[in-house]
Amino acid sequence: LHLSEHFGDATPGSSIRLKIEDLPRYHAQLIKATYPNANPSITEQPWGLDMPISDPFGNRIIFCQD
Repeated sequence: LHLSEHFGDATPGSSIRLKIEDLPRYHAQLIKATYPNANPSITEQPWGLDMPISDPFGNRIIFCQD
């Protein structure tokens, strides 16, 4: 999946939504791993749970659960 790391074939600042099961468990795994540039939080939305993370290229990866 190339969102913006290659000049000319993608747009910086792109977003993608990835539906996963058991978002709170995945969130706990990320927090436990202590990635230096990621401190994600889960937000409750009318459609379910969202956990956005930005990658080093400025793209937004939104993990979600219905």
